[in-house]
Amino acid sequence: MIVEIPQHVRDTATQLGAGVPYALKVLAGQLADDPDMGRPSGTPGILTVMVDGDLFEDCPDLAIGYIPGPDRIEIRYVNLAASSAELAADAQD
Repeated sequence: MIVEIPQHVRDTATQLGAGVPYALKVLAGQLADDPDMGRPSGTPGILTVMVDGDLFEDCPDLAIGYIPGPDRIEIRYVNLAASSAELAADAQD
């Protein structure tokens, strides 16, 4: 399974904290083994995985969204977990 991380996602990860790019890389490896580990997000077709920032140095809690496919996964976004929860609540309103 191929996991693609677009450049804009890598750039965002770098801005969120020094440990975020590493956490994203670890998650990409996990997604390659288990592409269905996420939960449905508020956006059709996108699954979200929550990452506990305490597991990585200099990393906040994250919400990472991705689109699973038959032979590849595309990571679409990385956000602070609190921001993602607020967005989901706003979408429901």
